[in-house]
Amino acid sequence: MAIRSLYICLALLVAGLSIFLSSRSPSTPSTLPRSTLPGRNNSVLFVADAHPGLSNAHIAASHALQVHFPHLEIHFASFPKLSTPLSLSSSFAISQNPLAKPVNFHPLVGNTYAEALLAAGIAVKDVILPPGIKGIARLCRDMQMYLMPWSAPEHVEIYEDVLRVMGEINPTIVVADTLFGPGLDAIRAQGRNYVILSPNALKDNLASMQPWGRMLWKYPACVFLFLSLSPSFSCHQCSIPQFSLCLSD
Repeated sequence: MAIRSLYICLALLVAGLSIFLSSRSPSTPSTLPRSTLPGRNNSVLFVADAHPGLSNAHIAASHALQVHFPHLEIHFASFPKLSTPLSLSSSFAISQNPLAKPVNFHPLVGNTYAEALLAAGIAVKDVILPPGIKGIARLCRDMQMYLMPWSAPEHVEIYEDVLRVMGEINPTIVVADTLFGPGLDAIRAQGRNYVILSPNALKDNLASMQPWGRMLWKYPACVFLFLSLSPSFSCHQCSIPQFSLCLSD
């Protein structure tokens, strides 16, 4: 009973602290101009991992752009495993709109996210954890590996390969993957205009923006997701309206 009371007190303390901090933090993202490479008009590059849970949203988006914006030149950089499903999606889009251009696939070197996790001794199924203290403890223990499973040499190898692809294509905008760390680092290092496409629900991505620190007491399951992925959401400057404008002539 004493332990339960302690947990309640700690929860109330964290909630109070979050309310205080949220009231002092700016409510709108920074509007400072960013230095970005303009890229070629009507060219889009998707950079994503090959795991279906991470790349399906990107394949769906590329398919929609093919069908509804057939004048666009669409490129997709990922690992070779994604070549077949992307080719099927591209062919289906062309069958829907004969004016659509096929998606250009650019294979990347190195291990996929799942392969890098497996090399570290963690299978993707191990990410599913039981509720309670034991599950949280294991999640915290392995969180760093979930976020960045690649070793330093692997990270640099993929990072340089993404830089190479962007240099060859010079896209107007890059559509990035939330958990593809080497790709995000390359995009930011080269100063590309980019957006991040996530398969997650809005409550997972926008929980930190809710007033009164609701992330910590109304949506507690979002806390670990936000704390782990918040660096990836530093692109609020490139909003969805800007994405549509980038594709205009």
